[in-house]
Amino acid sequence: MWKVHHSDTIGWCFLALFLLKEDGVFALPKDTTPVIAKLTRMIQLTILREMYRLQREGKYASLDAALTSLEPDYRGGRGTTTMEMLEYHQSFATALTMQTTGLPRVVWHRSYDNDYTTLMFCGQPVSITDFKTIYSRLEHKAISLLENDVLLGVTQHVDLGTPKDSFNSTAHGYSFIHAPDNHFSQYRKFLGRRFLSDPKLRTHFYSVDPITSIPTLNVSQCLQWLQKLAELEAINMILTEMRGGGPIRLAELCSTVACNIVTRARNLYAYGPHVLLVCQYNKTTHNHQRDVLVPHALSTFDGDMLVQIHTLARPFAEFLAAQIHIKPLGLDKYDHAYREMLFMDALHPFDPGFISQLMGKMTKPVLGWAMTISHYRHVAIAIKDGQKLLTVFEPDTDSPVDAYTDVQARQAGHSHATEKRLYGLSPDIFEGVPGEMIQLYIRSSREWQQCFDVVPAGAGLAYRESTMENYNLLVARGEVKPARATTNTSPSPTVADLYALLQQSIAKSEENTQALRADIREMRNEMVRHCQCSKNTTPKPPPIRPTGQAEPSLRHQVASLPPSPETSPPRPTPAPPPSATQATSLPLPRHPQVSSNIVTAPLVSQPFPHRAQPLAPPPAAPTAALLSHDPTSSPPSDMRAHLRRLYGHRADWSDKGQRDATQAIMDLTSDVFVILRTGVGKTATIVLPSLVEDATTVVLVPLISLLDDWKRRLSSWRIPFEEFDTARYASLGKSGAKIILASADKSRSPQWKEALSKLNMSRPVARIVFDEAHLWFMDAKFRQGAMLLPSTHRTFPMQFVLVSATISPDLERAMARDFAMIKPTTIRNHPHRPELKYLVKRGLQSVDEMVAEFKTYLAEMQIHRQWSDRDRWMVFVTSIEDGKYVASLLGVEFYHSDSDANPITREERASIYHRWTSGHFKGMVATPAVSVGTDYPHTRLTAHFTPPFDIYTLVQQTSRAGRDGSEALCLVFCLAGPLPTSQSDHQELRGITALRELVELAPGSPEPCVRGAIGMALEGVGISCSDLSKDWQVCSACELRVSRSGFTNSSIPHLTSPRTFDLLPPPDPVQHTALKWNLRHHFQSAVDQGILASSNDHEEKDKQVEKYRAVLNAVGQACGICCLRERGVSPATHEPFKCPHRGLPQPLISYRKLFDYSKEHYDHAVCYKCHTTAFWKTHLHPLFEAGQSRAKCPAPHFMEGLLFELSRNDAARAQLGQAVGQKWNTEQEFVSWVLLPNREHSCNAMVVMLWFGNAYLDKRVDIS
Repeated sequence: MWKVHHSDTIGWCFLALFLLKEDGVFALPKDTTPVIAKLTRMIQLTILREMYRLQREGKYASLDAALTSLEPDYRGGRGTTTMEMLEYHQSFATALTMQTTGLPRVVWHRSYDNDYTTLMFCGQPVSITDFKTIYSRLEHKAISLLENDVLLGVTQHVDLGTPKDSFNSTAHGYSFIHAPDNHFSQYRKFLGRRFLSDPKLRTHFYSVDPITSIPTLNVSQCLQWLQKLAELEAINMILTEMRGGGPIRLAELCSTVACNIVTRARNLYAYGPHVLLVCQYNKTTHNHQRDVLVPHALSTFDGDMLVQIHTLARPFAEFLAAQIHIKPLGLDKYDHAYREMLFMDALHPFDPGFISQLMGKMTKPVLGWAMTISHYRHVAIAIKDGQKLLTVFEPDTDSPVDAYTDVQARQAGHSHATEKRLYGLSPDIFEGVPGEMIQLYIRSSREWQQCFDVVPAGAGLAYRESTMENYNLLVARGEVKPARATTNTSPSPTVADLYALLQQSIAKSEENTQALRADIREMRNEMVRHCQCSKNTTPKPPPIRPTGQAEPSLRHQVASLPPSPETSPPRPTPAPPPSATQATSLPLPRHPQVSSNIVTAPLVSQPFPHRAQPLAPPPAAPTAALLSHDPTSSPPSDMRAHLRRLYGHRADWSDKGQRDATQAIMDLTSDVFVILRTGVGKTATIVLPSLVEDATTVVLVPLISLLDDWKRRLSSWRIPFEEFDTARYASLGKSGAKIILASADKSRSPQWKEALSKLNMSRPVARIVFDEAHLWFMDAKFRQGAMLLPSTHRTFPMQFVLVSATISPDLERAMARDFAMIKPTTIRNHPHRPELKYLVKRGLQSVDEMVAEFKTYLAEMQIHRQWSDRDRWMVFVTSIEDGKYVASLLGVEFYHSDSDANPITREERASIYHRWTSGHFKGMVATPAVSVGTDYPHTRLTAHFTPPFDIYTLVQQTSRAGRDGSEALCLVFCLAGPLPTSQSDHQELRGITALRELVELAPGSPEPCVRGAIGMALEGVGISCSDLSKDWQVCSACELRVSRSGFTNSSIPHLTSPRTFDLLPPPDPVQHTALKWNLRHHFQSAVDQGILASSNDHEEKDKQVEKYRAVLNAVGQACGICCLRERGVSPATHEPFKCPHRGLPQPLISYRKLFDYSKEHYDHAVCYKCHTTAFWKTHLHPLFEAGQSRAKCPAPHFMEGLLFELSRNDAARAQLGQAVGQKWNTEQEFVSWVLLPNREHSCNAMVVMLWFGNAYLDKRVDIS
């Protein structure tokens, strides 16, 4: 692709596809430049290789001549080569990046309360308390690893003291830890001697031959010990990164050295009792052509832990690495690396990506989301700014700061102030700079540490004494000085202070405005009088004031004039919000919403300036003439006025539940269940509050068909709305629409949370509505994806509203727990509709017989029930195959969801639905994809060709009939025999048991009433059609009983709703700040509970995958072929394809093609490259990415090599078969078994992994 082509599209097609993200959006310019840079460097390396090849083959005498011959291919001079086009697009992308001001990622969502201890990053909550919890957990993890897994129970501690350190020493290998005049050197051989002299400890590293009694190094056990040491060092590195002061570039941190090496000076220093990590990276390094030094003072715990690692553990790690004798790239020996590198992975330096992923894994149980290093940089700098910590500036001797420098700082993920900290002068800083300057570095790090109750640098304590649990005790004892106050001694203005200033400003502005209006009105009146007088009489001279009398003010002149229709009365200034201490004592208005007729000025809650808006309604009522034109003058006194905007001027509440649900939603004091039967008008209860609030309502829908129905409904009502799109997430809410629609899958994207948190700053997000909420529990497929952990949708205080017609009391309690709803309000009515007649026919033999029966009923209805042109019918099926077949027999179209096997576009589905409603087809065959949200009113007949899987789906689908209130028939055809067995969990809650009891009849048992089964399942109240009145249609089971005995009317009181309703006044207007206070007061505990549920869920899943992770961590980068041959962890880290034991390459290539994971359905996705199951998307393994390297795989070479070697090694395969109770005669049989889904382990490949751990790594996992 680097040569000239007539149509050079290969490179651009690759670039376009590579930059296309999963959600269909292209990468931003800032994310494009690294990719183009890599392509450019690849071309340069290719040219370099070609130069040497041409010279080596004798085609050119010199490299210069060879380069000249290649110039037309990469440097044509006309901008036509791939190289030139890449350079052009790189410059263009860079220019776009530099000129584009990005939206803020950090939102201080409680700034209205002067609370800068918690924030939202890209929509995800973070707080100082969260960081404290993370740090404390990491400390405990580090102590456990050091004492139990690295020291193996040996009790020894090396005090730091006040070591000697020569800052200007450049001697190779020098550091204060290795200096002979410090006490650390006497501990170098301590741990090795203890391990090898103790017989029990020696077995961890040596195995004794039972015949010869000769001890042999157990390489597998040694590698496992080195892996535990690497885990400890990784945690120590994360703590250093997060608690050392300003964020450190992770690539540099992974390459820091503990002692001087040939190419560069060390990064570890001792400054009195302080351990300093000195980095050299700075944004201006290249511009100034000089390095800078950036000291970070490690906390007492981190510094002491680092000393223990390098003094006790590292010397023994050097010994083990020297015994293994494998040479890594760029290092002579592993033992040198263990002596020189500040942080070491198992036998190789750390990869920055691995550390970033590990940070995400460690933070997710606390935060509920994975905070990687990139995220942390933004959050840390925001917290530093919010806490007003000390920031030291480098005196700038160059030109003043320009916009380009500031953009560079923002691109780097930090403010310009952070970039210009005094964290760097010339490399001879420790020689020529006064000690006071270094103290500033230390002071900055210490104050950052104390912000989180971390024992700061220089305390001189051991790691167990300097944990965060002892911080307050050490402060009380005086061993640690408390954190200093912020540099700004003057108190920060509160929100109430800002409102007081705002009142004064508005009052002054109103005074000036009214005076100006009075002048204009006086001038106009004077001109009118002058014109009239010029026609009739000579104008009188102006009155003469007595000498010394002052001219009356404009305000007095205005007061004496009658009010003018053009002049509105002065607007009152807003009252200040209650202070933080008054928030709980001052009462709020009854409904804490803002009328839609009032636009609140953004003031504090919006970060960007907007056009001035009125802050409150006029206090005086305008004239009657204005009332007919200005709706803001007299808002309706009853919400029925807004209801009639939707349904017509004579509309009223359809049911008491509809009115009560609307009130409960508008009250905003609790979460709400809206469980109303179909046809009552649940959608109106969601829309009405948005008409009278200055707040945002978010509606999450689980199905595309339901989303389309929402858009049709709102468009017909002329209600403005927005549909969330990940490609345009930054503009969410800019249209001013108060209703946001989003699909369940898109609501899980990071763009969604970020956009929602920013929208909440400009207009409060009052609630999230989960439409057809029963699907969030019922559909197991969704619960593994978009609908997993619904409580995490509440990232900041807001109301949850769950809307459905089919939620039983037991399911309601389960969903309240899953959604973290605290004391929710439930509005429920009965599920029965008098116009529906249910008819269940059992014992049919085939689908063809069902079609014949259906045609008979359809013909009878068309003849005897006054069938009109607007009437329609629907047939529901449970499989795609049945749907296609039935549709062909009935001569109609088939509506179904999209899948790989049966693709259908969203537009095609919409066309099918339109042709059905418009009458082109009188009927339609459909899967459950069309069941909810289909509200065509004149559906006269529904039929189920075999029942659905649960009674909730049956009710939803039959409820598509009779929406206009006219009689409708609901047929349920059942095949002979029992229903298919379901493997689903919670069959009672899911309504599976209730449906089975309705459809399956024991021999001789009476047929149950359909309405009775529905009532018991949905509300716990069983009725019978015979308990109703003659106004109700009777189901097939009750026809004979009613014909004999008639109706008893005993259940009519339960089913009767009052037809008169109390007034429901619209909510009182309040400001955004008061509304946010109210939301926080009522829903903050639910937010905390949701975060706790997410953390518990992560920890539970972490426990479930720990058995797999233990094997992956043990083998690391090892080759699976070598591991099985050596019966343990092999030090060989090559790919299986490059393994010297693989034999010819063709068998391995052919073997790879046998593994096709797309043919089976697994509970969790499997990585095609390393045959490892992801578990809950990314819990154990990152998602498979086509075209990407294996760098993200925790063990990229293990499983492929292990499976290949098992196919050739009969003895090992027999051992595996004995463990799992299987026997394979051919390679294909073995591969087929490996590919089979496994209920506990998702895939049998994971069983193979655990077997290897049991057999060769001393693991104890039951895989039978």
